[in-house]
Amino acid sequence: MSIAGKLITLTHSHASTIVKIVKVVEFGEQADMNAEKKGLGAKPRLLREKLFGRLQRSIEEQFEGTVSQFTEGEDVDASLRSLNFMIDELTLVMDEIAPRFPPDWDVFMFYVKVSIYLLCSNKSMPQLFCLFFCIVVPPTNVHHAH
Repeated sequence: MSIAGKLITLTHSHASTIVKIVKVVEFGEQADMNAEKKGLGAKPRLLREKLFGRLQRSIEEQFEGTVSQFTEGEDVDASLRSLNFMIDELTLVMDEIAPRFPPDWDVFMFYVKVSIYLLCSNKSMPQLFCLFFCIVVPPTNVHHAH
């Protein structure tokens, strides 16, 4: 897993690394824009899109690992434990990860949308939970989170 995929882990021991990742992406984007302005014909590296792609894969891996622990069968209690884990993780993202990104990147909402999509597309989760989250956060372009 890449460093970008370990943002949750990094918040505990190396939070400054998250800021460094963001700075590298911003610097790369600026270099790409400068090359384009100068007509150098350089192909944009799409660093932000790559970062968000890696974040999405990381969220998916974490979700699958967690939900598979709790949703063996149709156990509502187990599903609720999965949801509690998701809420705890989203709280961590809101409090520790999102503030280290530029506000216009909207990292927290990205995590929310990917999480809702995963929750709603998981056949073992009761659809009532999906309905609740879709009311709280409308699923506009959820499967294309960023």
